Amino acid sequence: MTRPHGYVLADQSGRYPPTEWARTAIALYRQHKADRIVAEVNNGGDMVEATIRMSTRMFLQQSARFTRQGN
Repeated sequence: MTRPHGYVLADQSGRYPPTEWARTAIALYRQHKADRIVAEVNNGGDMVEATIRMSTRMFLQQSARFTRQGN
């Protein structure tokens, strides 16, 4: 089984109010002509999806659950 790979195209980490980080994520999505916005489910993915949906009419979003692998 092959697993898809993701790539970090930009790091805009910071402390933003929900509407501001949603606008930032959408702007980066458009700037990089990305396929989707991926939200980490175990870090508020449902809230991320709802906030982005309120901020724009159309986007592709994918939820993902990330785990830390031991060395």
